[in-house]
Amino acid sequence: MTSALHGCRPQRPRPSVRKPPSQGHGAVDMTKGDVEECQMMVEEFHTHVATFRELVISIGDASSDSLAGRLQLRRSRGQCSAMATDTCTSMAALNRPEEGEIQYDIYRLYIQFHGCLEMYISEMLKSICLMESFQLQGKGREVRGTPVSGQRGAQDASHAPILDENAASQTPNLADIGWTTPMEIHNTQRDLREMKALLSKLRESMPLPLKNQDDSALLSLIPSYPPLRRRKRKLLRLCCLLAS
Repeated sequence: MTSALHGCRPQRPRPSVRKPPSQGHGAVDMTKGDVEECQMMVEEFHTHVATFRELVISIGDASSDSLAGRLQLRRSRGQCSAMATDTCTSMAALNRPEEGEIQYDIYRLYIQFHGCLEMYISEMLKSICLMESFQLQGKGREVRGTPVSGQRGAQDASHAPILDENAASQTPNLADIGWTTPMEIHNTQRDLREMKALLSKLRESMPLPLKNQDDSALLSLIPSYPPLRRRKRKLLRLCCLLAS
């Protein structure tokens, strides 16, 4: 009986010992798949932010600014905001690295997305300033109190950068769609507050090594030169004493 029991005991822990490596390997594969998926989402978000930036620049150009461009800017802003929220949610679901373990792929992904989100927020601020300076009135455009005829805007609407063919071909009335510049500015400010809150949430979910890389931490790494100069002065004094 004792020999049989001793013979069975070594066989019981074997399955429990083999299972953790398989689970760990599966977790690593799952993490790599999640990182690759998040990488694709970040790249797509960066592309949409670049498109949004071109549309924002077109507001300041009288030859390309039109109602069709403003509507395309609104759609692009909605797409970028939705993609930023989805990407932040997907990145929060990534498996956290263990203490002392460095995963450069995840760090690089956080840095890229953080930079893209900051760029998107700055472009939203720029769009608010441009919309306040260049307002659409009726079918025309009012620039700092100077009205511009709507015929020129309709003729040059086809030259607006990165516009859909359907948006460029159709020039709807402001009254027909209920579009007003103050309302558009209000909606942009609302999305801006949401993106700022999302940026704060992203910073909180960052790994610890990235959280410490702020301006104060970088400045603290700069060596202090006055102590070195004092040491040089002391050495010069010692050399003078020895020479005398």
